[in-house]
Amino acid sequence: MNGAELLTEFRQRRSESAFEQLVRRYTDLVFSVAKRRLNSETLAQEAAQSVFLRLASAAPKLPSEPALFGWLHRTTVHVSIDLWRT
Repeated sequence: MNGAELLTEFRQRRSESAFEQLVRRYTDLVFSVAKRRLNSETLAQEAAQSVFLRLASAAPKLPSEPALFGWLHRTTVHVSIDLWRT
């Protein structure tokens, strides 16, 4: 399954295994984007956790894996900016 299919599975059935696979698959991406923005491992970990919490609560409808990739990147940047400001 690709990322968009896993997200659909999570959104429709609240599948914990699908969400777990999403987190495993995209943690490195989210963490590296946050670390580049924040220059702190601790804050990058906090940002990554916030991004996946938003993904779990919002579970956006995204048509493809590149759309999911873009959503994760954009959300990570926004979360990182918010953390940097505080």
